[in-house]
Parts: sequence; C-alpha cells; structure tokens
Amino acid sequence: MALSFFAFGVNSETLYCTGKIQYVVLADFQGVYVKPDWHAKKLRICDIDGTHSTAPKDVCNAWLSSIQAGQVSGASVAMGWAPYDDSEMQCGEIPNNSSTAAPKYFYFYAPGVNPNELPL
Repeated sequence: MALSFFAFGVNSETLYCTGKIQYVVLADFQGVYVKPDWHAKKLRICDIDGTHSTAPKDVCNAWLSSIQAGQVSGASVAMGWAPYDDSEMQCGEIPNNSSTAAPKYFYFYAPGVNPNELPL
C-alpha cells in the first residue's frame, strides 16, 4: 500500500501536514495521541483535562470527536503546527514527546480534494 502526504507552508510560522490518521490513542492520564501516516510515531496533541499543550479541554474534546470520526471514515486530514522556530522542519520531524505543542488546525477533507486548495 502506497502512502502519500503533502507538506506545505502557508507562512513561516505554521507547518501543514496532510494525510490519514492511522489510529487514535487515549492514555490513562488523559493524553490524546494520533498516529498520522506522515510520522513514524504517534503524536500527543492534547489532554482531555486541558493540562497538556495550549489546547483547552473543550478544544481537545472537540478535536478528539472529530479525529475519531475522521479516522473511522477514512477522511484525509490536514494538521497545522508551529514549526518550533525551525523554518526547515518537516512533517516527519515534529517532536513526539511531552513537549509537543498542540496543532493549530485540523481540516478533514473528502477524497479528490486538493489539500493545496484548502482555506488554510
């Protein structure tokens, strides 16, 4: 099975990565992780109680619902991250430890939509 992904920058402050969510993990300490096909490891995006990253708990819970629905339906997703003051960062290099910043955006889109045409 061939996997494809796109990475594109809208500005120097945000890195957008697109592809599919392979799985979602909910940890016993309320951590929410996603495993996108463009990264070798799962990424901690937020905590349900709002204690990790910059995502408040209501945002984290909304993301979790959307991510689970998108993952189950097979929808493609575009995720936007701040590149940690590194304009050369690539999607597969986003840190996957507890210091990972929350994404800024999630876009779910239908097959046939060009991710470069999303209103990012």
